[in-house]
Amino acid sequence: MATRRPKRQPKRKAEDQPAAESELNMQINGRLLSGKTNGRAEHMTATVTTTDPPEVAAFWAAIGARPDDQLRRLVFADWLEERAGTVRCRECEGDGDVWDDGGYKYAPRKAVTCHTCSGTGYVSNGYADLAAALRATACKVPFTSVPESGRRAGVRYWSWICELTDDRPDTVTPSVFDSLTGEIVDGYTNWRDYPTAEGAIRDLCAAWCKVNGKGVSA
Repeated sequence: MATRRPKRQPKRKAEDQPAAESELNMQINGRLLSGKTNGRAEHMTATVTTTDPPEVAAFWAAIGARPDDQLRRLVFADWLEERAGTVRCRECEGDGDVWDDGGYKYAPRKAVTCHTCSGTGYVSNGYADLAAALRATACKVPFTSVPESGRRAGVRYWSWICELTDDRPDTVTPSVFDSLTGEIVDGYTNWRDYPTAEGAIRDLCAAWCKVNGKGVSA
């Protein structure tokens, strides 16, 4: 069984050195909400961290408030791409390898290459993958209604519907649908329900990344 090696200074790369970050040039209450983006944002170099900056939550909140507005998702995708980079691997804590005893309690342990980062000590922060998912699903808008009966009578919810063709804004193909984590309500197995539009869109992006071979959390 693999365990973490004792901590030591992680391997450093030139691109991981801290860099000053200017203020966000696409403000949620500015160009984003007005629809005036003047093209792509200026390139900005930012320090890659293991936690998302507060702007990420602000973007998601804006997208959830207007799920039918593609511009908000595209602006967020631009913002993410400009900050795509690497973070220290959590499995090996940036060391590049882990201790392995082969699954035997008293077996001698040896250092083996970390399978998560392939020995580099760093992994993608997932921003590039999430940006691709936002663009690919920008035209998707979850179905919303307030049922008059059943367990959710009188409560608004948002849903994705499974169809062989995803020619409607609220439908997704079976391959993506199977990776959704939304709730099944009242026995409708071809529906996935969410309490918020933001949650529905975030889950759709995560499912899209999983289907396309990119393990990123939205």
